[in-house]
Amino acid sequence: MLARIQTALEQIQNYKSCQDAVKKAIEAPKDAQINTDAAVALKDNILAIKSWYDLSEDMAAILPQMMTKISGKGAITEDPELVAALGHLVAFVYRFDQAKLYESGIQNDFSGYRRVMNKCDLTQIELPLDESAASVVSMFVAQPGPFAHRLGVALKAVSAEGKAVLAELCNACCGMIDRSKGKAVLPEPSVDLYRHVMVGCIILYDRSANSGAFSSREVAIVKCCTTAKKRGGVDTAKLCSALKYCTVNFSTAPERVQSLLED
Repeated sequence: MLARIQTALEQIQNYKSCQDAVKKAIEAPKDAQINTDAAVALKDNILAIKSWYDLSEDMAAILPQMMTKISGKGAITEDPELVAALGHLVAFVYRFDQAKLYESGIQNDFSGYRRVMNKCDLTQIELPLDESAASVVSMFVAQPGPFAHRLGVALKAVSAEGKAVLAELCNACCGMIDRSKGKAVLPEPSVDLYRHVMVGCIILYDRSANSGAFSSREVAIVKCCTTAKKRGGVDTAKLCSALKYCTVNFSTAPERVQSLLED
């Protein structure tokens, strides 16, 4: 799983859109060869997008199990290896979804593929997705934060104790960013990793817990928002933006919390 998230990050960070080919197909909707050429140009990108969808489904099955297992041991310090793996997966959710927000070509490519897939010469290409699969994946691609959305839904079924793992991990990472207290819960001395795990935990907790993150007594939300604002480094704007726009309950957050994240 860790190898797959690394591959997915590399794919999205190096994504090259095929909009020139799509534009040609749009301008010649009845030309089978131009539409086939567009499908060929898009094929690798569509396969990558499908692999991200598959990854999100696998993570939706695995994360609840991980959180439940960790919660059963009483504290996140009781299983450092599993907590480290969870931390990397949560950080990935933040990193991937941020990259997706800034790459409009992904959704444009997928929309282009759906336009040309039924106009191709199938003797020249084996389509990477049929109409049924493309319809399912399109709903994943349409989300601004596809992994946060999918995992937020999956984690709703996790017990309160399991969700508390996210809160505990979030608070621990916040303390490590501060460098003033707390025991390291992740092996890498990377402040960026702690930042991304902290914000990723808030996003997932907010999307899955009944109370959300901003009204929770388990998440040290004021401290975490203050840390994102004052110790976010070059990522400060993105961290604060994610807390405001990638969560679902920020609009009802206490005024003090909302003011912390103002520009």
